[in-house]
Amino acid sequence: MGEIKDIYRTCKECGWTSHYYEGQEHFYGFSECGFCKGEMRDATPEEAEKCRQKDEEFEQRKLNQIFQKTYTPKCPVCGSPNIHKISATKRVVSGAAFGLFSKTARSQWECSNCGNKW
Repeated sequence: MGEIKDIYRTCKECGWTSHYYEGQEHFYGFSECGFCKGEMRDATPEEAEKCRQKDEEFEQRKLNQIFQKTYTPKCPVCGSPNIHKISATKRVVSGAAFGLFSKTARSQWECSNCGNKW
């Protein structure tokens, strides 16, 4: 099985460039622009490269958003990711000094922005 060919098409009217794969010539937007309904033509190598770079940047932003959502805990009060774990020593000392009334003794995390403990 051969390599799938990339096809880039640019609108003659508004300049929008779209990316297709070989065999997708029947897809919406291949011959008529999806934005202005202008006629589409084959893209120049420069237009194709610019479109390819925009696609790569979009994919990288998408991956960054997924990574942040998945792996970045945040403060439940202010939403800041600038948090730290309260050390066991600090929790024990606070509990010994203030007993069950100590918020620090009952918490595991503290926000460095607003000071919230949870």
